[in-house]
Amino acid sequence: MCTAESPSYPLPDSLRDTSAHPFRWAHGNDFEDKANLTRDIPGGFGGIGHREVHPRTLIYLLDTTNLADALPALVAKGLLPPNPVVAAAQARFSYPQLYDWFRYIQMHIRGVEVAGWTLDERRNRIFYMLVDEAAAVNLGHRLTEMNAPCFLVAVEVTGAAHLLGAPN
Repeated sequence: MCTAESPSYPLPDSLRDTSAHPFRWAHGNDFEDKANLTRDIPGGFGGIGHREVHPRTLIYLLDTTNLADALPALVAKGLLPPNPVVAAAQARFSYPQLYDWFRYIQMHIRGVEVAGWTLDERRNRIFYMLVDEAAAVNLGHRLTEMNAPCFLVAVEVTGAAHLLGAPN
């Protein structure tokens, strides 16, 4: 059972398969590129989120006390504009940790009826859209078998994906 005190942890090195790349496309991989770009951000960069109140931009960090050190690095890497107005938010996972888990999970959920997916840095999690409740149960079992940390993955049953203009 997941509680607010449930630990977060990176994908164990023994599970990392560097030869498999489920997100590699001919023009690169935005997820992998961003994970590599952010590995050395002070405080453990976990993503950039947004909220309704000022300041609207949130910087997810594993150590929120490092916000002042993280900002110049994020600006230098082109992830924030110069002189950003931001607030720190507590991250459970760094972006590279999210990417490592995302890649691992994606390689081990064949047969789960997935309608869509993303590395949701705006909420410091992985997000799956699933075809039906059976797919949600199936994914839940797979995540348990993988010993995935609590709050790593969020799911929503959306039904099958349809391309615009494609016949149903």
